[in-house]
Amino acid sequence: MNSKSLIVGSKGVLDYLGNLSLPQIRKLFSILSVLAFRNTQECANIQDELHIVIRKQLSSNSPKYKRIGVIGSLMIVRNMAFRQEPGQGRELSTEMYNTIVSLLGQVRSSSSKMPEASALFFDELANIVEQRQLDQKVEEFIGDSILNDFQDDFVVDVEADQVSGDYGLPLSEVYGLEAEESQGGVAINLLPLVSKAERAQLNLGSLPNEESETDRSRTVSPLCMTPHFRLLRMCEMAQNDNMEGIDALLGCPLYNVSNEVISKISSLAKNEREMLCTCLFLTINWFREIVNAFSGLTDAEMRGKVLARLKNITEVQKHLQTCLAETPNFSPPLANFDNDSVLSSDGASTSTSGPTNTATVGSKRGRKPKEKEKNAANTSGILNDTVAHSSTQDTSLDTTQNTTQNRSTDTEAGGSESVTKGAVDLSRYRTYFRELDIDVFNILGCGLVTKSVLDSEMHTREVVVLKLQPPELHFLLEDLSLKLDHALLASSTKRRTFLKTKSDKNTGFSHLNRFTPREIAVKAIKLLPHLCDHLESSSAFFQALVEQNDGVVDGPGANTPEYHEIATCLHLLLKSLLSLFSWNGFASSENKSLFLDALKVLTSRIKSSGRTQLTAKQLHKHAFSYLEKFLDTVPDLSSAIFLLRLLVSLSEHSETTDNSESIADMAEGLLKREWLNQDGLIEKGAKHNELLQSLLRIYLCHTPDVLKSIQDICTIAIPELIDSNERTGYSTTYQTLNRLTFGTYYRVLFDHLTTYLRDLYARGASKRGGHLTEERLIRWSMAVHVFHVLISLLKVFEARSNLTSALKYGRVFIELFLKHGMPLLDRLFPSQREEVLKLLKTLQQSTRSLHHVCSHSKVAKDVSLTNHVPAVKRNLELFVYRVKAMLALHKCQEAFWVGNLKNRDLHGEEILSQQTNDSASENGDDADEDTELPSEDSSSGDESTTTMGQEEKSDSDDESCSESF
Repeated sequence: MNSKSLIVGSKGVLDYLGNLSLPQIRKLFSILSVLAFRNTQECANIQDELHIVIRKQLSSNSPKYKRIGVIGSLMIVRNMAFRQEPGQGRELSTEMYNTIVSLLGQVRSSSSKMPEASALFFDELANIVEQRQLDQKVEEFIGDSILNDFQDDFVVDVEADQVSGDYGLPLSEVYGLEAEESQGGVAINLLPLVSKAERAQLNLGSLPNEESETDRSRTVSPLCMTPHFRLLRMCEMAQNDNMEGIDALLGCPLYNVSNEVISKISSLAKNEREMLCTCLFLTINWFREIVNAFSGLTDAEMRGKVLARLKNITEVQKHLQTCLAETPNFSPPLANFDNDSVLSSDGASTSTSGPTNTATVGSKRGRKPKEKEKNAANTSGILNDTVAHSSTQDTSLDTTQNTTQNRSTDTEAGGSESVTKGAVDLSRYRTYFRELDIDVFNILGCGLVTKSVLDSEMHTREVVVLKLQPPELHFLLEDLSLKLDHALLASSTKRRTFLKTKSDKNTGFSHLNRFTPREIAVKAIKLLPHLCDHLESSSAFFQALVEQNDGVVDGPGANTPEYHEIATCLHLLLKSLLSLFSWNGFASSENKSLFLDALKVLTSRIKSSGRTQLTAKQLHKHAFSYLEKFLDTVPDLSSAIFLLRLLVSLSEHSETTDNSESIADMAEGLLKREWLNQDGLIEKGAKHNELLQSLLRIYLCHTPDVLKSIQDICTIAIPELIDSNERTGYSTTYQTLNRLTFGTYYRVLFDHLTTYLRDLYARGASKRGGHLTEERLIRWSMAVHVFHVLISLLKVFEARSNLTSALKYGRVFIELFLKHGMPLLDRLFPSQREEVLKLLKTLQQSTRSLHHVCSHSKVAKDVSLTNHVPAVKRNLELFVYRVKAMLALHKCQEAFWVGNLKNRDLHGEEILSQQTNDSASENGDDADEDTELPSEDSSSGDESTTTMGQEEKSDSDDESCSESF
């Protein structure tokens, strides 16, 4: 296909722009502008059409189409002003330069009255400038105009009379770092801008369509402050390759609400509380962009200020939690503008998947919203947020991110310390915070930072030593773990494309999505030494605490804010390492060297490894040894599971070393360990059961003998639980097994029992031989014994979930026995008759108990249980006839007789209430066929003595048919 044909097809898509997502629009205009402006000889005719489409979109009053026009215009500018290498192309002509300047001015002016579109313009242009693809003259023009506008709009001189004024809330100069005088004496004019925007009825959103001439004066929306600054710093880096021209903004103060107001928020009016929350959101986003801009500086003085800004973020987040608790209906200002969820279905500007501002509900022409509308909007806004970003790794462990229930709820946004119960979870508001760049996490590598504080005579007054504290570490690690989890997929079946997907999946990851997974992996491996440093420090903290308490894990000091903060950091460190090492890209040959580089970093942490060149097998061994030593100091079960999964990932990538047995031993040790919450009580709840299920599955998947392990739990741990205290009892061997977790154990044991039998024949389908046949008989005998124990436990543990597991997996077990077990018994019956009869007798007792479960399900009228009954009864009937066929094959059919089996409940009591129902039903519907083997005492060496003639027993209406032999 030539370029002209491509243009014809692409131009047709322009008629359906409203159906495309913003990433698709960006891709479409990028293709069309490349064709139009990079190959002017063949495709000059499309330029005019693109300009027409762009002008139409920019002139629209719809926020949706206005944003389409902004993106399309900037894609055209990027290709019109594309930087050519010297001698490889034409220089930018004056006419083309003027056209670019005119187009930029048109976009800027058309979006100035719509803050969301204006902020999108700054962000999109910043991304283009960051790529260093624009002509130098265009870059200089953008840089000069952006710098002047930013100074005029957001920066003021620090003067005494500047603090005065009526802004609705007390104004103060806050968050200034030392030596502001040497930085030019400037401040960010935040609260006055917010107040002015509110009074101009901007409400941090779109301007009204109808406004007076006096309102048309330049009013700057605070929404544009952080996107404007991002573009400013990109231009500064592009022109000067440093940040010296704007480094005064790193330490300058903010004209903001006085911190004293926060403690009195309950006495403020509603509009004052909302303005205060708005200022706090904007403050956090300002500091996040400041950290983005200056995190790469290596100067000790500047690095100290960056750490101070991180501390400011955690402090303001605590204030924000307090204020949000008092302002439940507050809708935060937008922070990310390149996602479709910013717009509602009708194209109106809305908040992004978060708590909805009740002032916008039913606000057409000043109509006051009804109470039901307010409650509905508030509920849907708060609940339908972006908590779904947590994990793409394993659905069974998605809930482990916030496992410790009483730990700080501020996990995704990164709180400064443990939050009290009932505090607002800032993870609900994650999309209202500016995205951190991936390079920000180099701060994790900064150790002690020493900075000097000078007096008025420029003499050193004191020396301050700064380092990354646990709250700031928590903040960074939470964001890093989310980014790695988003970018490095663990499953090869999950792929991300530019095609339209749920917008909340990519909200807050716009900058990250510009990198390939391999590039993210390279950056993560560079951070690996810093992550190991913090991992060792966190582990040393808990190790020292255990030693102080004479080996007691939950001794004094285990319920302090510092303890929980460091525990959360350790949890996030392990989660980040898991995201890295479980990346499916390591399985490809082109990324093998990357994986070995990561192993080398882990191996280098062990001094005994030396500096000699190690083989891949040795690297795996040392890396595994390095990580497994942290298992003894993990403070909670969720961190332990992340560490186990990390070791499993390492083991899966190893082609020569099998660490399954070591992983099984570690998992078994965790199952036998008592896990307590911060109140000193045994962990419980749905999240704990999910964690326990994952741990038990890891153990059974890696133990050398799955059937023996299941048998040990069934014959050792569960009897200990039954013999213990009725309410608070637990197994002394497996201390995680108690009455609250029994259902989890029961379901997982049953599941792995059937999986083992299925895999047993999948692995050895092609193998034959007498030894293998006898070995399988032993295995089936063990499996039937375990099955019998599990079914018998229903008499003690009658929970509905246990009954469901018994019916579900009991049916599968009988199916597997009919498919694989009965052919085996056919071959072994002549030579090992006693063993076969014993196996069948044990299984017959289990099938009778299954029949009792079916009867109980019918009496209980539980739909979830009765749905399994027909399939179970069908398999029980097939089992009877299959045994009859085996006896006929060996000429022992005389040993088979027909009897009646009464309907009984779980405890063996006859169900009298079924008499009427059973007599009215068909014979096959309520009847169950079962088998009964004669006792071993009635048999002798002569085969004929074990056969009995067929006997007909009484048949009454309250009994179902049973066949015995």
